[in-house]
Amino acid sequence: MKIIARFHLPVLLVLLFAVAWPRPGFPVPAAGADDPASATLRRFALVTGANNGGPQRVLLRYAQSDARAVARVLRDLGGISPEDTILLLEPGPDALEAAFFRMKVLLAEARARGLRTELFFYFSGHSDEEGLLLDDRHFTYPQIRRTLENLPADVRIAVLDSCASGALTRGKGGKWQAPLLADASTQVRGHAFLTSASSDETAQESDRVGGSFFTHYLVSGLRGAADESRDGRVTLNEAYRYAFNETLARTELTRPGPQHPNYDIQLAGSGELVITDLHAASAILVLTPGLEGRLFIRDAEGRLVAEINKPGGRSMSLGLESGVYQVSLERNDQLRKGTVFLAEGKETRLDPETLEKVEPEAASARGGKPAEAVSLPAQSDKEVVIRPVSFSFIPGLSTNYGASIKYRVKNYFSVNLFLDWSDILSGAELSGIGAWRSLDVKGAQLAGVFNYAGGKLSGLQASGVANVTRGPAQGFQAAGVFNHAGSLRGFGDGRGFQAAGVLNISRGHMNHIQAAGVANYAGSFRGLQGSGVSNISAGPADGIQAAGVFNYAGSLTGAQLGTINVSAGEVRGLQLSVINYADKVHGVQVGVINVAKEMDGASIGIVNYAGNGILEPAIWGSDFSPLNIGLKMGSRHLYGLLGFGVHPFGKQEYSHAVFGLGGHIEAKPVWIDIDAAHHQLYADYVYNDELDFIDSLRVSVGYRILDQLSFYAGPTLNFLCSELRDEAGLGFNFWSRADGDRNLKLFPGFLLGLQYEPRWGKLNVH
Repeated sequence: MKIIARFHLPVLLVLLFAVAWPRPGFPVPAAGADDPASATLRRFALVTGANNGGPQRVLLRYAQSDARAVARVLRDLGGISPEDTILLLEPGPDALEAAFFRMKVLLAEARARGLRTELFFYFSGHSDEEGLLLDDRHFTYPQIRRTLENLPADVRIAVLDSCASGALTRGKGGKWQAPLLADASTQVRGHAFLTSASSDETAQESDRVGGSFFTHYLVSGLRGAADESRDGRVTLNEAYRYAFNETLARTELTRPGPQHPNYDIQLAGSGELVITDLHAASAILVLTPGLEGRLFIRDAEGRLVAEINKPGGRSMSLGLESGVYQVSLERNDQLRKGTVFLAEGKETRLDPETLEKVEPEAASARGGKPAEAVSLPAQSDKEVVIRPVSFSFIPGLSTNYGASIKYRVKNYFSVNLFLDWSDILSGAELSGIGAWRSLDVKGAQLAGVFNYAGGKLSGLQASGVANVTRGPAQGFQAAGVFNHAGSLRGFGDGRGFQAAGVLNISRGHMNHIQAAGVANYAGSFRGLQGSGVSNISAGPADGIQAAGVFNYAGSLTGAQLGTINVSAGEVRGLQLSVINYADKVHGVQVGVINVAKEMDGASIGIVNYAGNGILEPAIWGSDFSPLNIGLKMGSRHLYGLLGFGVHPFGKQEYSHAVFGLGGHIEAKPVWIDIDAAHHQLYADYVYNDELDFIDSLRVSVGYRILDQLSFYAGPTLNFLCSELRDEAGLGFNFWSRADGDRNLKLFPGFLLGLQYEPRWGKLNVH
């Protein structure tokens, strides 16, 4: 009972929530309305990459990495902050539609603050003549146009890197033309649609460039290769012309044939539409006039970040992140290579002498069916033969072995000790150690150690150790240790299930349930993740994450329940745990410690921090504690209170810690705070095991003497519960009672104080 009483807050705390939100008659100015940094332009980006276009489409390799590259260059050089960027990987049509809605809300909020807004929408993946293909479902071109037209942005730029994407521009009369746009220097309001291919062409990706041709050259152009005017800025026209020329030149000799990017631009206004600014780069690489030829620049991880057809006789600048890069130069069948280090905030020159002479590509169709691929395994052209039953013992000892040399083999039932040599399974498979499939599995795989299916799985995988499916998995996976699926949907109706004793992983969509004894991971998921230890969703999460220890989601629409919750994106719903963190919250955080870079909801806890909320140190005196210092932390309208106070006089000498929760009402320059505070008393400044606390309901009315300094005062209603003292405050009591050694009193009081409201970023913006 002592423990309960010591940390008890008054029942009047319930009244707090009735006044914690703004009321008519107490206008609350929009946050950041008087912030000079937010008075002009704000840019947003919705970037999407989807390798999986359905079972009838070849699985792409680089759509996701293309999306990340575009998001990175827009962040580095395009003036788009991570908070204003939505990155979707392997979304379905519903997830894309939800992302457009979230973007509409963000744009509307910026427009309400009087800001000019620009939106950049990018898609990399599969499409056909009807629209984008997302997990074998369409997001149609008319739907894209309607959605974009309804967004409250001054400028809307859409870039589609997919097959037949030119149908989007054809719908408004756009068609392929020579790579020269009319001068659009006076066009800055409206829309611009750029597509990587015409309405009847295949968009292509390449292993050599590690991405699609169009996106690769678009990103290279935005990093400075397209800066024809050499003013350190890349405009829409420059970026389009560069991507067009390079894409056409590099695809003229590929099997699908030349690829012609398309456009539909309807802009009006004044001024150039600048996409990237090299002056914002972390580091600058200056290509000197002596360099001439095709230049390849790779980062420390070997990724090709830029490819440039560098003309001689003039310099060129590229905006890159600081770090170490490998540079290769091809010219007249000669190859030169070298290493260059780019320092933060500095320009680095690359001369021909930096590169040493050294001794001296397969592409696949983006969005096409396997038969349309530029480069496919040789076996894809083989005839399929059926072997109803197969037995495989060790590599080279299989009933399928002879046939598999000349044909693709299809089995209905397979038993193998180590590896299976067939390509297609429609039925069941038993493996003592492992199973290996490069194409489709329609049925069940059961293995004592390992299962793998290179294509889709429609049925069951069960293993004593691990299951792996690189592609859609429509069914059930169960493993003693590990599950992995490219995506998991369910038995036809989209209800899937993964269960493992240790870990589940789904790289892509996981629709509905993941359950593991230790951890879950999903590229994105819809439904429920439940684990004894940890849940992780690197992409958007729609549903519930429940874990005994830790939850992580790229963004969350739903709820996170655990000991520690982390969302690297937006939270639309509830975070409930001891510690909560999110980049942006449109909902509620409930915990001991709540942290959000931006809060448009409420934080309920002891330590609350919001990047656009309040962080206000204060000093005050009250009737029962002459000297107190504390800190108010929280969102604009709900805060937590931490403090310490002393009563250094007479027989009532004590110190106390302060914990509280309050609501803020803004009526500039006047404000009102209503909070409930718990004061844990320490006799002689030492903690004791006796009941000794005061709970207070406080009403403070403040007035800003200066813009960042407030004086405040107000009445309090206090409740004393103590086994060490019989009085507190001024000695006047509304009610009192002695219960054994315990003294209970209800008495009035007051407080007077000064509060400092520093302007740090978006903090304390009224």
